[in-house]
Amino acid sequence: MLRSLLLVLPGFLCLSIQAQTAGKSKTLPEVISIAITPQMSLTGYPETDTVGQVHYAGYLNAAQDGDSRAMNFAGMANFYGSGTSINLETAKEWFSKAGQAGSAFGWINLGLLAKFGIGQSIDYTAAYKYFSMAADLGSPCSDYMKGYMLYKGVGCAQNYVLAYSLFRQGALAGNTPCMYF
Repeated sequence: MLRSLLLVLPGFLCLSIQAQTAGKSKTLPEVISIAITPQMSLTGYPETDTVGQVHYAGYLNAAQDGDSRAMNFAGMANFYGSGTSINLETAKEWFSKAGQAGSAFGWINLGLLAKFGIGQSIDYTAAYKYFSMAADLGSPCSDYMKGYMLYKGVGCAQNYVLAYSLFRQGALAGNTPCMYF
């Protein structure tokens, strides 16, 4: 059984996915790990239920005012159960709203859910679509995600030229994983 932890925070250039297999945690090879555990707040500090609820209420207030970053945080809070109960459908709704409001991180999170089949069946075509939408917003992290799928031909036609172009663009923007291709 695969249980993934999703993490795409504004200010970080990459994302983290942790796989839980037979009680052992391992990092998936195609991503860089900057893991946050479900017991950590989104600020990186251990939290009590009260502190998590205060953070979540703040994310909701800012999200309802149109802050795309807060929408992404609200989605992450629902994904992890930080200050609220775990609810993947609500997390997906917030990630979608974040993307529609201009957050590349919202689209990347939706892409990761689709790519790894979290709360849904694996859908590489949808993952590629979401990573492409994030790339259209200029996210160096999505340059790697979209480029990787193009390089492997997963969810899209294989295209080494476009993949290389995205890896180069991401590397020039400082996204370390893009530098390996």
